[in-house]
Amino acid sequence: MHLLDDGFAPPEACVQWCRARAYPLHVLDDSAHVDLDWWNHHLHEHKHEIVLHGRDLDGRVVDRGIAVVQRNDLQLGSELVDSEHDALGLLFLCAAWRSAHRSRRATRRLPDVFNPYAEQEPLAKIKNVLDR
Repeated sequence: MHLLDDGFAPPEACVQWCRARAYPLHVLDDSAHVDLDWWNHHLHEHKHEIVLHGRDLDGRVVDRGIAVVQRNDLQLGSELVDSEHDALGLLFLCAAWRSAHRSRRATRRLPDVFNPYAEQEPLAKIKNVLDR
């Protein structure tokens, strides 16, 4: 538990409900319908060399249209991201998933990760943070 949770005791009914859930089914299978055209267009417009993918209803990997992205896909090395920097691609895939998820209150907005003061590599700072 987190230190700020010290002294918090969840109701017993909540504990029982959580224990009865299957992690792979109720957590990793959680999905969102992502508009890949919108995300890939904006990534291209902002000069990112990243292409996001999703799955069609048959489970095939696609790179256009509305596609399903599962929480299980939100990990380094995911086949749903084409990027030279895995963690940066994952950051955008997570942003796309969160913005499209029906239970999250997020606007569809491309995160600005460029450092305008960098003379050489404007993405160096964010890549270093992601690598850590």
